[in-house]
Amino acid sequence: MADEIRKSQLTARLTDYKGTSLELAAKLYARGEPARDDLNLAGWEREPLARKWLCLLCGYARDNPRTIDQRFADLDLVRNSVGDDDVEVVEYSIWAEHRHPDGSFRYLLRRPDELLAFPNVRRWLYRLLTKDEDTALSNLDLLTERMVPSNETSEVAREGLALGLADLHLLERRVQTFDWFGGEPSPRVRLALVDHLALLASKYQDSTARDVLIAEYTRYGPRSLVGAKILSVARPEWGLARIQLTAQNLSLVSSGPDLFQSSSQQFIIVNVEKMELNMGTHITQSGTGNSMAGVAGGDIVESTISALHRQADANFKELTPLIETFVRALASSKVAENEKASAVRAIEDVAKATGEEKKNRLQTLMAVVRGMLSLPGMAADAVEGGEKLVHAIQHAVGG
Repeated sequence: MADEIRKSQLTARLTDYKGTSLELAAKLYARGEPARDDLNLAGWEREPLARKWLCLLCGYARDNPRTIDQRFADLDLVRNSVGDDDVEVVEYSIWAEHRHPDGSFRYLLRRPDELLAFPNVRRWLYRLLTKDEDTALSNLDLLTERMVPSNETSEVAREGLALGLADLHLLERRVQTFDWFGGEPSPRVRLALVDHLALLASKYQDSTARDVLIAEYTRYGPRSLVGAKILSVARPEWGLARIQLTAQNLSLVSSGPDLFQSSSQQFIIVNVEKMELNMGTHITQSGTGNSMAGVAGGDIVESTISALHRQADANFKELTPLIETFVRALASSKVAENEKASAVRAIEDVAKATGEEKKNRLQTLMAVVRGMLSLPGMAADAVEGGEKLVHAIQHAVGG
């Protein structure tokens, strides 16, 4: 096994190295390379190792040579390997089909529903199904079903699906993707999904995708892998540099008092460019983005609810009682203060929005609330109210 420096040197020579693409090669290197004399059709048919090596060679090839037999192109032999009795050979075959520039789901010799028994096979099947937009759209129901962790229980398989979505728009499933990101328990899968959400937010100007990423960054900050990834893909106008408080440094500013406690105690304001904090009863501030400006401790709930009742755009006002119930229950929950702040900001954004933007802000609120339901410290009535709110928003906005 090469040492870490040697591995870094080797991977640095691969311009498209993303980590998982060398896993198959690593397995083979651990077992040895078949002798060149064995690379003939008879040896290929007899030895699973030879079939795997051909898949590996084919996946990294930029053309379609005839390594085994001049009568058959490598890619044709590899495609036939998808029916192999050896599960690893099937995995390698689908990986090569995905990896080769001429590979396509159209040439897969088995139906997708015949390839769902093993997680590693599913991982590369999802990558193949998301190799281009048309293929993804033709298999949209399967892909959407597998966004739900209870339907796709394998973390590596869900990661494969998330990586496959990175360069796709898939407008038809944007809301389901937001829900997946908010409810996904695996950090490595959420990390993979960041690229897709960033594509929506930056290239397609999707404000909901942007808000979902900002809410996630506000929740965990740059010290988490997901937060650092979001920061790396964020546009300057998102204002992530202005978000001063994360879960870690929040405890340094406030060691006990609750965001919703009485105004006689200290309180927290997020997303401000400049602030002077008096540890007693008042605060002075300047700058933009002060979504909670002038709102003190125990007044935050009432101020937020009041903003909902005063909203200029009456559309979706039927959701106001559910939002009010949720935020009151949230106030008594023992979750981190920055979690509460994210929800309050999302609710205030809903109250201020009008027209089509209001629908986008509701989708953002839905994603934020869904992500909070499994947090430690959430009161039972907050979970119940949150579930009802998420369901109602889904029904109201067609998500």
